Amino acid sequence: MPLSKIRSQSINLADTFAFTGTVTGTDGGFTVPAIQSLNGQSSVDFTGIPSGTNIIKFSIYRASGSVNGVPAIQIGDSGGIETSGYSSQDTFVGLSAASYYGGSSATASSWSASQWTSASAVLTFAGEIFRMTGNIWFCQAAFIQNDADPNYLNNLRGFKELSAELTQVRFTRTAGTYDDANSYVRIGYQ
Repeated sequence: MPLSKIRSQSINLADTFAFTGTVTGTDGGFTVPAIQSLNGQSSVDFTGIPSGTNIIKFSIYRASGSVNGVPAIQIGDSGGIETSGYSSQDTFVGLSAASYYGGSSATASSWSASQWTSASAVLTFAGEIFRMTGNIWFCQAAFIQNDADPNYLNNLRGFKELSAELTQVRFTRTAGTYDDANSYVRIGYQ
């Protein structure tokens, strides 16, 4: 029965309904692989990302290292992870002292922060990697320092062109391994 024929103020959603026809206007939603532990790893790869993916959401929780370095993100195609040619920029705005920090590179080996390199810095990221056009991908992430009062506005961004369709994403460090027992990375793609 079409919904326009229901003459009631409410519908019991626990009832069983029979629907006919085709559902349109949906895009299938995000595919979310299992969350991965970072502890003791130098990198974690998510592979098998299907052709036609246009957006990858990610989070990195409690990333700290065994030695000085920073979390880094790399992407790749069927030829492997790319380790050069990243345009990367980061900005840190101090809220209490109105101070500005950051760095940039047109030839970086990854998307990564230029500050917060101490092994004891515990960082949490949330962001996305978005297909701009063709095989050109843009990364943007906000992050905070977990182990201190979060008094900085931190942003990481940049772009990278691949020679073929994106099939994998790597979460790594510029040095050492991840060393927080509660550190994790997760993605969702569409």
